[in-house]
Formats: sequence, structure tokens, C-alpha cells
Amino acid sequence: MKTYFRIFTLIILVTGFGFTLNAQKSSKKEDKKKARNEKKAENFKKTKELFESRDFVFNADRAFPTGMRSIDLTTNSGYIKLKNDSVEADLPFFGRSYSADYSGNAGINFKGKAENAKTEYNDKKHKILYSFTVNDKDTYQVSMTITEEGGASVTINSNSKNSISYNGKIEKPKAEKKKKG
Repeated sequence: MKTYFRIFTLIILVTGFGFTLNAQKSSKKEDKKKARNEKKAENFKKTKELFESRDFVFNADRAFPTGMRSIDLTTNSGYIKLKNDSVEADLPFFGRSYSADYSGNAGINFKGKAENAKTEYNDKKHKILYSFTVNDKDTYQVSMTITEEGGASVTINSNSKNSISYNGKIEKPKAEKKKKG
């Protein structure tokens, strides 16, 4: 009878100790998850501030032409500069063009005012959706999806070229050196 009592007591102690360890593990997981979510929220706050300053540069590092494989842009990068409502772009283009450009520059190049600009914030998913239209030599419809750490995906539709997407990052513009003269 005493041995049954000792075995029963031992089982209760071991089982109770195991529950305590599991509770501590789940508490640590919750703490890590909470810290990760706080970091994401802080990163999104910084990205949101940069976006709302309306003074940033999107630097493309990968292109996704319609119907083709993705292309690394490490040696042939491009950019979109946004300052207030002025936009300037110089991006490489890969794909089908419906009209010939005899100027020797076959990329996506425009400089103008961002028209019909729309901004949507998704605070739950930590994303910013921004779209606008630019009329230069062609009409370009630009859609940006910006994530919490400044990563961005840009899709450009044009009247004279196939649609193309780019991945990259938004950053503060680098200070331009003044020319001596």
C-alpha cells in the first residue's frame, strides 16, 4: 500500500512539474511574439514617417517583366524619386514595346507631377498602398506596395509597353553635392 502511495505521489509530482515547464515555455513564446510585433510596429512607424515626408527614393533591385523570368538589377539598377508631388523615374525595361523609341533610351523614363494619387494604409498588415499617374511622353500608371521595413513592390503600366514590376526598397534620398562654379 505504501509503494502504491509513493508511486502515485511521484506521478503527481512529475506531472505537475511538466505542466509548470510547459507554462513557462508558452510564456516565453508569447513574450517573443509580443517583442517581434512591437518591433514590426516600430519599423512600420518609421517607414510611414518616411513615406509621409513625400521625399524618398525607390531603388529597384529586381525586375519582373510580363511573361519572362525575373532579372537581377544589381548592375543595372533604377530608381523612382518622389519629392512632394514631383516624380522622376529611370528604370530599365525588359519586355515588349508597342511603339519604337528612337532616342536610344528604351527604359521607363519620366519626369512630371504625380496625378490622381491615392494612399491606403493597412496598419494590421503593416503595408502602404500608393498609386499615381504620370503624363510625360507616355502615360504611366504606377502602383507601390510598401512593407514595414521599407521593402517595396512597384508595378508600372504604360500605353506603349507591357506591364512590368520591380522589387526594391524606399530610402531617404542621398544628399546631392553642390557643383562648384
